[in-house]
Amino acid sequence: MSTGPDARSMAEILATRIRSDREDQLEEMIQRLTELDAADDLAQLDENTRGWRQSEWSARHANPVDGLMAELIAEVMAAMADLTDRPERLARVFVVTLKQESVAARLRQLADSSALVYFSDATFTLCGLYAGCAAEGLTGLYSGGRLRDLWRVARSVRDHQRLGADPALLGGLLRYYLVNQRIHALAAKLSHRLTSSAEPLGVWLTAQAVTFVLGHEIAHHVLDHRPATSDSPPADDLSACPLSEQQEFEADLLGYRAAVHVGRRDAARIPAGTGIDLPETGAALGALIGMLAIHVTEQGLFIRRGRSHPPAPARAARLLNEFSDPVRRFAEPFQADLLRATRDAADFSASGRPFDLAWFHAQPQVSTPLPLQNLQTVSILDRFQCRTREDHAAVLVGIDEISPFSLAAGACAGLAGDARAALLGWGVPDATAEEICAPHRALEFSTLVAKLRAAFAARGVPEKALLAGSLAGAQLLAPLLSRGEHPPAEI
Repeated sequence: MSTGPDARSMAEILATRIRSDREDQLEEMIQRLTELDAADDLAQLDENTRGWRQSEWSARHANPVDGLMAELIAEVMAAMADLTDRPERLARVFVVTLKQESVAARLRQLADSSALVYFSDATFTLCGLYAGCAAEGLTGLYSGGRLRDLWRVARSVRDHQRLGADPALLGGLLRYYLVNQRIHALAAKLSHRLTSSAEPLGVWLTAQAVTFVLGHEIAHHVLDHRPATSDSPPADDLSACPLSEQQEFEADLLGYRAAVHVGRRDAARIPAGTGIDLPETGAALGALIGMLAIHVTEQGLFIRRGRSHPPAPARAARLLNEFSDPVRRFAEPFQADLLRATRDAADFSASGRPFDLAWFHAQPQVSTPLPLQNLQTVSILDRFQCRTREDHAAVLVGIDEISPFSLAAGACAGLAGDARAALLGWGVPDATAEEICAPHRALEFSTLVAKLRAAFAARGVPEKALLAGSLAGAQLLAPLLSRGEHPPAEI
């Protein structure tokens, strides 16, 4: 490999190789909507595509996603250059977007001291869901005159410690997304149509959140954060976050300051007379949304993250101290309902709140091109997840009535607290069982479901029992594999 001053870094070369083909993605989307006969969604997609092609951005970028990312990356890089004296490090960090939905955002350090930021479509999706629901709530409060608006905000904070966001709406959108990812590893999303008054605010908050997440990951490289050797994940493990909590907080702070700086640079385009510091407020709200978007992925989709980002409430509590008093008083209630929805959406224990079809019917602004039968299936599977470990063990034992291969011994081992014995008892290969149980490796729930389904199928478990059996087995073992304490119980 060339090492001259004009040589391309490993990060730049890798980014070029793995960059997503958005044209193929668009064609796949059109084909899928055509198969579903989703005329309204196709019309909206066509309108959006034509609008993009007529915009000034289309002359500089191939598609909206790459265009937005390029603009935000350039702004963050410029802010980092102003705030730090690390031009040599900024020149060697690159960002690539991934269609892979299980990776939220992560920095990968490479051997030549360059670095690559992975930024997944899941991050866009989740930042957009949070931002849209927050925008609807905020515009509901700020719909009258200035004096009336201030009174509404004060009353909402006083009576409910909230700023208008509907936790039931956000919770349902998040839950549907997480259930499909956990069980099928599919990025199925419900469409949330914003009102015309909320849409510009939703787009702005989404951009603020993406700016913070980008700034956070780039900050790791600028600050020369490196994991201890023992904490380094395997090179192919894009989900693990091996840095220390202190390093994460330092990256939060620099990422937030960069987002504020971006806002200051754009201040000329922000309408005057709002009475609030929009650059700081936008950066603060974007940081909270960005943290929660990462947090809900880590909590809802992973059994084990290895070394992960600190929980969003802990990160937010430290960052709130950096906000000015007026912005902090606004930000604290702003995050309250978002955090409540996040906790409910990511709880798949016996006390969790499953996705409810009645919720969907009660939300006129939420839609899907899929038949209602698909939503009913999601609801049934989610209720199945939220049963006790004893219930899941009993399901596995019951499958023995129709299966030539017994799952009972593995179910008893899992209920007794021995995950490895359960896996081997279910026919999982020894090497696979060791990998699943390895405490340093990140483990997605959907990966465990797929491994169990493959093992059950190889042992002759009937097709009609594979989904229920693999889902029950994954739920039975998840608390053990996440290193939680669960006393033995009886079937």
